[in-house]
Amino acid sequence: MADEENGGAVSTLPQRNLTLLRVVAMLMAGTSAGPYGFEECIGSGGAALTLLGLLVVPFIWSAPIALVTGELSTAIAENGGHIIWIDRALGSFWSFQNSFWTFFCNTFECAVYPAMFVDYLGLALYQKEFAPHERFMLCLTAVLMFLVVNIRGGAGGVGDISVAISVIGLMPFLAMIVFGAPSIHTDHLTRALPLDKVDWRNFVTILLWNTSGYDFIGAISGEVKDPTRTIPRALAVSCLGTIVVDTLAVAVGVSVATDHEEWADGHFVLVGLKVGGKALQSAFLVGAAISTLGLLCSMLCTTSWFLCAMAKVGTVPSIFAKLHPKYETPWIALTANATIISLSVMLDFSEIAELEMFLYCASTVLKFGAFYVLRLKEKNMDRPFKVPLQSNVAVAIFVTIPISLCLGLMVLARKRTQLIGVAVSALAVIAYLSVPARNRKLPVAVELID
Repeated sequence: MADEENGGAVSTLPQRNLTLLRVVAMLMAGTSAGPYGFEECIGSGGAALTLLGLLVVPFIWSAPIALVTGELSTAIAENGGHIIWIDRALGSFWSFQNSFWTFFCNTFECAVYPAMFVDYLGLALYQKEFAPHERFMLCLTAVLMFLVVNIRGGAGGVGDISVAISVIGLMPFLAMIVFGAPSIHTDHLTRALPLDKVDWRNFVTILLWNTSGYDFIGAISGEVKDPTRTIPRALAVSCLGTIVVDTLAVAVGVSVATDHEEWADGHFVLVGLKVGGKALQSAFLVGAAISTLGLLCSMLCTTSWFLCAMAKVGTVPSIFAKLHPKYETPWIALTANATIISLSVMLDFSEIAELEMFLYCASTVLKFGAFYVLRLKEKNMDRPFKVPLQSNVAVAIFVTIPISLCLGLMVLARKRTQLIGVAVSALAVIAYLSVPARNRKLPVAVELID
């Protein structure tokens, strides 16, 4: 739990018990846990464009995020990650903005998981999606179930849970790749949608969503054993492993389920049925259930403790720091989070993912900005792992491409998404102005390990 304050940062005591295997598993689980949710990308952009994106985007998006995380999380090996980096480089105002963006981003991410699970369940049971009211009630049931679990203190051992989630989530895809590899046909891989039929907004959102998230490990770098060696290696292994699994799974999928415009969230269940029959279809359902609901449980926990920590330093009302008298969990913060999630699941999967990615991109612009500023301001900082760029011009060029992707996605977003982003920013400004200047040393840990 967060119980140590250092320069305004509420962070966890570094136990240094996260080994390479655990860190790789946490990264794989946190960024994908298998290509669940990738189907919308194929339906929006077609097979050829999706595969091209999988081969190109990781190098201009995932790799820069991983490299920046590797440098800053080994140079500042303490819990808090980008919350601390941004505060140190850009000051308390942008730290407040980033904290609010991160909290709501993580909360919307929580809403993605029950939506994904219910979409998979509908296709597995009925070969179609549930009706809107059925979908909402099933999502609400899942959220309420894990609200009770979290209030009673049931989400601990995140590292070991992540190993299990990664293995169970990936196994159906590995089986599909092995048994479906003979079905891969270049004619299906190179089939492209006419550019005027591509849903660019949805395509870009889902593609970036599925290839992002590597920066979260910086939030618990204080827990990593030998972070100088472990973090860069774990980032490299998880990034490469995700690219390989996602690319091969999509290649098999589009070769077996050839009506690419019909692809939607949950379609891998149908691919599993065609490749391995009822057994593999069931494996996909179990994998989706454990991966998505397991992530919902752990994310509900961490985002609620994050809200609790924000309340302790005065960023939000102190009531959110109130702990349950028996279970000592932040039950009001958990309930508030669950309420936001329950309202969000009324949106479809792509809308929720877009909300999350809009706020994630806003935060990511600040992460790359902090990386650049720290290179300028703290040239003598000890950087055990350093992105191999020496000149300021090279660093500026390096951060320009991912920042451009972030801004492009934010411009493409729906007006409703943009308005919500503006509202979250306004809340952060109000909070900043309402906190006395002496108490604006913010950053709080984003991820908390029990």
